[in-house]
Amino acid sequence: MEAELVMKKEELHGKYKSEYQKRIIERFADTIPEYIYPPNDDASRKNYDIYMSFICLLEAPEQYQTADKVIDYLEKNPKATVEDTCKYFDKITPDGLPPCAFEWEDDEDEE
Repeated sequence: MEAELVMKKEELHGKYKSEYQKRIIERFADTIPEYIYPPNDDASRKNYDIYMSFICLLEAPEQYQTADKVIDYLEKNPKATVEDTCKYFDKITPDGLPPCAFEWEDDEDEE
């Protein structure tokens, strides 16, 4: 199977539309390295990890209702990287599923 170049920054704006997500894209999209999927060496694995952390920042803080805290952190830490911000998010995130989890479908109930 041939490796595929995956990162397409222009697609982010079409998929992620909340004000929080727009701010994360503005802050980090130009810093996300392109990566090869599947990762096939140390460099492509590191790039893939950074990309996945970026996607986590786009989605998870709103689900856990911590997006305002993440934005405050970024305003106070203008040199924070994606990795720094994910570490902060992990630190402020409560254990367990996010409050919106009740909206998720349970595949087992449908069988």
